[in-house]
Amino acid sequence: MKRIFTLAAFLLFLGQTAFAQLPDGSIAPDFTATDINGVEHNLYDLLDQGKSVVLDVSATWCPPCWSYHQSGVLEELWEEHGPDGADDIFVFMIEGDASTTQADLEGTGGNTAGDWITGTGYPIIDNAGIANAYQISYFPTLYHICPNRLVTEIGQVPNVSDYVAASGQCLAPSGANNGGILAYTGFEGTICGDVAVVPSFQFQNLGSDTITTATFNLTLNGTVAETMMWEGELSTFGIADISFAEVSLSETTDVEISVVSINGADDEDASNDVVVASIATGMETMFQNLTVELLTDNYGYETYWEVTNEAGEVLASGGNEIVGPNGGGLRVANPANPGAYGNNQLITQEVIVPASGCYFMKVVDDYGDGICCSYGEGYFRLSDPDGNILAQGGNFANEVEDVIYANLLGPNSTTTLDAVSQLNIFPNPTSANATINFTLAESMQLRVDVVNTLGQKVQTIAVEQFAAGRHSFDLNTTNLANGLYYLNVRSVDKQITRKFAVSR
Repeated sequence: MKRIFTLAAFLLFLGQTAFAQLPDGSIAPDFTATDINGVEHNLYDLLDQGKSVVLDVSATWCPPCWSYHQSGVLEELWEEHGPDGADDIFVFMIEGDASTTQADLEGTGGNTAGDWITGTGYPIIDNAGIANAYQISYFPTLYHICPNRLVTEIGQVPNVSDYVAASGQCLAPSGANNGGILAYTGFEGTICGDVAVVPSFQFQNLGSDTITTATFNLTLNGTVAETMMWEGELSTFGIADISFAEVSLSETTDVEISVVSINGADDEDASNDVVVASIATGMETMFQNLTVELLTDNYGYETYWEVTNEAGEVLASGGNEIVGPNGGGLRVANPANPGAYGNNQLITQEVIVPASGCYFMKVVDDYGDGICCSYGEGYFRLSDPDGNILAQGGNFANEVEDVIYANLLGPNSTTTLDAVSQLNIFPNPTSANATINFTLAESMQLRVDVVNTLGQKVQTIAVEQFAAGRHSFDLNTTNLANGLYYLNVRSVDKQITRKFAVSR
């Protein structure tokens, strides 16, 4: 189960929260906070002094937290490596539950395992905001932070030597003139139409000299789009958030950011001078009638989904209305809420997109653990009548959004495929079989479909690379009801159409 209300069991399952644990190698979020004795601390100030920092993020009511606290390992670490020892490792206890009190820390409150303060020499900070910044998903979580700001979850190690060994693995400054790109921080994902994107990244000084200037290239699909000089003052292990000018993208784009020079010279270590990202266009369909298929997990009432257009108007939706599009991770759901789905329920619903344009499918999980795979094998899928999957998933946290492009070149489209000429169908009307002829001016990929008056594809005749020249096909209409139809010959972005009738 996911909902356990006894305290001991709750501790075992606290990992399934609205957050995903901060991954190893992440940049430690900086914080300035005051401990319970009124002393202010800043994380990056300590790191800039070359110290490693250990964060013990616990809750006063947590038995495993209390057991590790009582083991004395962190107190021994503080005595040997804190300010009165080697002065190379700093230790904090972060009380990460916002509901606890000073009395709980003192061991006299109603939500505590004991006295956390007596005998503890290292600072205790009662601040749930720090726990949230570090995306804590269970207590206790113990992080080791190197002077270069990178985080590793070290766990409840049994000996001081384990912390000393972790500090010994921290990256030391290398050379005098050395910088590296830590991460791409700009938009990365799926776009539809023309989208303004600001390529941005985090840059770190990994050398001993202060960096005052650095030059970077922004390359889009293999072509340098911008060369930028950054100016500032970045000391060893300092980090700068840097952005290029806004660019407009409308197609799948490979983004590369690279270091050109540092302080007017070559970087002494070029191994981390390049970062890449991918921006892709959404899946495309030519159909108006799409299908949403969704299987809930063991907590179906936590799920909500919707399909919207570019203006944010909802075309179709389903699931818990209280959760809605903004309820991911808020934990407001209740099985009795209007629209709430049942557990492990399969839902199939049609969605009609009215015109060409961009559309967005969003799926929300109120608890923040997606619909697959810890508590069931749920999934969602958006597909068109051809079986093309336009969006799918299930293993996410609070929410996931996919982008699709509906390219609805209807029977009256003005984007004519001029490469096709002499397109005709005979006999027309037809009672059984007919013949399709057309001439193609150049070799290209074409799709030949029969579409009814609702815009729904009812028959595919060919999807292939056609050579230039004259082409002929048989059209079997025995499975078509009497009425009007359209023969659509499509390329990637153009279409030519002929109307025909079936009459028996």
